[in-house]
Amino acid sequence: MEILKPFQIAISADLIKHYTGSQPLHQYLAEQFKQHKNWGSRDRKLYRELVFSFYRLGGVTNSMSIENAIQLAYQNKDELLSQIELKNVFFQYQYLSELIDKDVYVKSLLYNKSVYIKIIGNHFETVIDYLNTHNMDFYGYSTDVLRLSANSKCDEIIANGWAIVMDVSSQKCVDKVELFGKEWVLDCCSGAGGKSLFIKNKYPQIQLTCNDIRYTIIENLKARFKACKIEQPVCEVHDFSKDLFLHKKFDCILADVPCSGSGTWGRAPENLLYFNQAKITDYSFLQRKIIKNAVKLMKPTSSLYYITCSVFAEENEKNIDYFKVNYGLNCHSMEYVNADGNNSDWLFVATLSL
Repeated sequence: MEILKPFQIAISADLIKHYTGSQPLHQYLAEQFKQHKNWGSRDRKLYRELVFSFYRLGGVTNSMSIENAIQLAYQNKDELLSQIELKNVFFQYQYLSELIDKDVYVKSLLYNKSVYIKIIGNHFETVIDYLNTHNMDFYGYSTDVLRLSANSKCDEIIANGWAIVMDVSSQKCVDKVELFGKEWVLDCCSGAGGKSLFIKNKYPQIQLTCNDIRYTIIENLKARFKACKIEQPVCEVHDFSKDLFLHKKFDCILADVPCSGSGTWGRAPENLLYFNQAKITDYSFLQRKIIKNAVKLMKPTSSLYYITCSVFAEENEKNIDYFKVNYGLNCHSMEYVNADGNNSDWLFVATLSL
């Protein structure tokens, strides 16, 4: 690795000193880069790497100056790991699930995460040609999934509906959804619809309903379905933590619930310093409210897939125990998914029924 120059360390340190955690780190840096148009693309790439590497150290940074922490973080990972205690990186270490190797998870936070794209329809060759034309590195992950370098820009690929960006761990979780015909499927916390697109692409005959609390997100979902030329789902705007007025029952419910996002902190390492651990309990209570209402829409033969991108037991296996006791649900399987080691996120998925 190149030796850092004093001015590079100073600029990166200044970026860190002025960051308050009030917005995602990537958005903050994008705004700063717009204000400093004299920084070239190589400069921006380096400053971004230095700032992100600093936050990946989490609590380790509390024992040294920002400048020294930047230099510590910017080195070979083997050398870095020999100089730090993993428990010091992660403040919420004691809240991590006992079902995962805690040190393996914390170690994974130190690495940049790859970008995964799931090819839609018959656009595989089109995507390959685009990546080659734009000199973008990529690796074949499976027959219709490609792994790109961290921070790869593939906006045009997505806008054209050729593929969707979806972490491979997330894909593995949704792949557990088993459907057979024209089932009625509800995605009760759909967000922008990545998992719904995945399911509808795999099972085009299903009757899909997507719900989210945010109208703008639902509009984004509709645009993504249109771009991919996939049949539009029924869309609803509703807060699933509130009482429901729906009377329809569904064969399958996907509940990718709001959570701490701790399984994705490798992409948002600022949370290692700015996350308030009291929110873990808040999310757990919210998740219980959502599932309580989702259960009302289940048939006796329905399946419910509970998914979080969290590694905290309180949001996952402890909630599953709560659902079993209080909602009469049966758990057929549950697991933490880390599908590509240090290159991917960590998710939790459980398959439930009445």
